Amino acid sequence: MDVNGNTVHDPGEPYGKFTQAFGYVDVPFQGTIPNIDIELLDPVHTVTPSSINGVPAFTPSTPQTVNHGETTTFTIDPLLAGTYPVVSGCGGILAGDTFTTGPVTADCTVTGIAYSGIVSLMTEVLGTGSGIVSVPSGTYAGFTCTGSCSLNAFPGEGATLSATPNPGSSFAGWGGACSGTAAAR
Repeated sequence: MDVNGNTVHDPGEPYGKFTQAFGYVDVPFQGTIPNIDIELLDPVHTVTPSSINGVPAFTPSTPQTVNHGETTTFTIDPLLAGTYPVVSGCGGILAGDTFTTGPVTADCTVTGIAYSGIVSLMTEVLGTGSGIVSVPSGTYAGFTCTGSCSLNAFPGEGATLSATPNPGSSFAGWGGACSGTAAAR
């Protein structure tokens, strides 16, 4: 140490190395410790598009590098007439033929599936009471039925149904493919 309290090393002796994901800085110096300005960059993440046999098609079709906290988009083409793409992952949403990720904070995968049709889920409120059958969350959130209704859904995608009896009525249970009194899926 010199009279000012600075650490002093022999001329040419390296002081040390700064290690970071992008490499290191090896700083040889003479005299007192130099000031070193280091710019740290935000991390980048990889968003990988994935589909079965390339259907639906993603554009771009290769993994994308995205800065931390930013989003990226893919254009979706079902490729086959009469198919309906369902795309999910990376906290994103599909609007029309454009899938936009949520803010990316880690490597993630966007997965696409092309369904060849839709399934109609039939619901019917029976008995002398009244109430509402609804889908409280998920892809089909907002669906409600007070009588005989159908919900068009993609095959393989479930919908959880909830029954809410009106005042003076009670819910007796599900019938058909579902049974019991808990929420049906």
